[in-house]
Amino acid sequence: MGTKHARKEAAAFRSQTEEFIESMDGLRWLVHLDEDDIDAMLNEVGEALAAHTGAECRALLAYALWDWKATAEAQADPELSRRLSEPIAAVSGEPVPIPAA
Repeated sequence: MGTKHARKEAAAFRSQTEEFIESMDGLRWLVHLDEDDIDAMLNEVGEALAAHTGAECRALLAYALWDWKATAEAQADPELSRRLSEPIAAVSGEPVPIPAA
């Protein structure tokens, strides 16, 4: 692969990355993760970077960040975080009710 082609791919990746970060609110949601979650997220990102390349790597990173953003949003809501941290009741076979929004 030539240098010109590599620069073009790098510019496209930077552009996609900037768009992704903007769509994720600039990653401000990271402040809601505790230290253990940050470590786990960084390990997950590091494993994706080490094991994959190109579009597959970007897709895995996008999914990982999307999942961690959902975790941060749940932790940012004290009531939701408390409810998710409670032990799960014994399985009764009954359908799980849909939580109120």
